[in-house]
Amino acid sequence: IIYTQLKHPGSSMFNIGGTIDITGDVRLDLLRRAVEDFIGANHTLCLRIHKTGETYVQYPENKAPVNVACIDFRTQQNSLNAFGEWVDKKAKAPFEILDSPLFEFYVYQLSEQRFGYFVKLHHIVADGWSIQLLTDEILERYICLNNALDIPDTPKLSYLDCIQSEHTYLNSDKYIKNKQFWLE
Repeated sequence: IIYTQLKHPGSSMFNIGGTIDITGDVRLDLLRRAVEDFIGANHTLCLRIHKTGETYVQYPENKAPVNVACIDFRTQQNSLNAFGEWVDKKAKAPFEILDSPLFEFYVYQLSEQRFGYFVKLHHIVADGWSIQLLTDEILERYICLNNALDIPDTPKLSYLDCIQSEHTYLNSDKYIKNKQFWLE
């Protein structure tokens, strides 16, 4: 993915995402906090790509507080058209691939009863299944915040855990034994 993206730097071919529209009574401040909490709880989103010589490596960026912008389209003439144009522009904009975040989130309001959030993820940190998972997690966080409940601290296997597990295996006697088996 990295090499293809670098070969086509102006392409949005690896952008995944869209909008999640919510109709009804929504507290935009809580939706924003739910999204920010989701970002903070998901280590995969902190991955960055760095070039060292001719080699590209992934590294976790030290977590800094994330501030998700709130955009109010209610003041725009023909707010739905303005929103659609904004989404189209954001969705098509390629990510800066090196040493930069590989995600974008915004919360928005279109009318007194229509809210939502926009998400764009690079395929390096997410796939199509990720959208449903993040939608479920953000919803769970929003419900907890709206009902003054603690957000469950459910341990998740993160990509960083997978990397550590792989590193441990590659330095184990089991790896040497398995490698020898396949070389025979």
